[in-house]
Amino acid sequence: MNNTTLSLILGLAILGSIGTYMMSSQRTGANLSLKDTEFYKFADLPELEHRVELFNEWTNKYNKAFSRIEAPLKFKVWNDNYKIVQEHNAKNLSWTLEMNEFAHLTAEEFSAMHLGFKPELHTAEDENLEILSEVGVPSSYDWRSHGVVSSIKNQAQCGSCYAFASVAALESLYKLRKGTLMNLSNQQLTDCTTGYGNNGCNGGLMTNCYRYTQASGIERASTYPWAGRQQNCAHSTSKNIYKNTGYRTVAVDPNQLKAAVAMQPVTVGVEADQSAFQMYSGGVVSSNCGANLDHAITIVGYTDSYWIVKNQWGLNWGEKGYIRIARGTQNGGKGVCGINAMASYPTY
Repeated sequence: MNNTTLSLILGLAILGSIGTYMMSSQRTGANLSLKDTEFYKFADLPELEHRVELFNEWTNKYNKAFSRIEAPLKFKVWNDNYKIVQEHNAKNLSWTLEMNEFAHLTAEEFSAMHLGFKPELHTAEDENLEILSEVGVPSSYDWRSHGVVSSIKNQAQCGSCYAFASVAALESLYKLRKGTLMNLSNQQLTDCTTGYGNNGCNGGLMTNCYRYTQASGIERASTYPWAGRQQNCAHSTSKNIYKNTGYRTVAVDPNQLKAAVAMQPVTVGVEADQSAFQMYSGGVVSSNCGANLDHAITIVGYTDSYWIVKNQWGLNWGEKGYIRIARGTQNGGKGVCGINAMASYPTY
């Protein structure tokens, strides 16, 4: 069966399902069946039956519950992503995809829920460029091996990736300067940096966070815990654990970025609204992710061929929360996924 025929059948199934269940919107954990989607009308659909079974296994694995109206619609999206994953993995490229917990989301839904880097907020105040010496920079380095990188976090459905990336860099800097690795407050930076240009769960910049923490300091995560949504700023200076002295931005050059990461973990913007990120499983991403920056992450190391990047979508995503991205001058110097384009780090 070709893709055109399959898409037509899925379209008919969705229309039939909406008509059948228009009067029911109760959420249910019950499995989707061919009868639910009206696939039962077609006698020659063993592959679709198999995919429905896989969809039901996936919903159980990730504890997803959809209403009777939602279920066939989400199956349509899930099935489209299933084809993307199968076609990509068949190419035997340097990285693989999987049907992870984001497999039921369109690219637009995924972007709205899980990204949040806003390069358009960049202002002249953010220009704090420092040209670094590249002499004696190690050919490879991994800050995880030196106990400088905190555990993987999960921003969930709050677009505050900029806060999580900034906190990751501040936690590493604190460890390097004070000798202790501790969890700092992502919630504080989500709530309290609006006066510096950020927008809570609707996006922001790491440099705005660094300017805020330079002026106001940051608490431990234990005294200002994560709530998963933007709240009124409740920062208490008496609970401050740390203040950075400022920040620096990095030139759009992979060798300058390498020199920066050799000093400490560095925050960067990337384009993450493509399947290369949404359904990343493992390996080195080397293409197919653009350079329109929309997500903030933290580089915690590198080899001669790729960056080691800490994300904040939980341990079940990617390589236990990490992704590897090829180094180089692709995309007109911006690098794979635009990783060279907007890098910054806090200073002690």
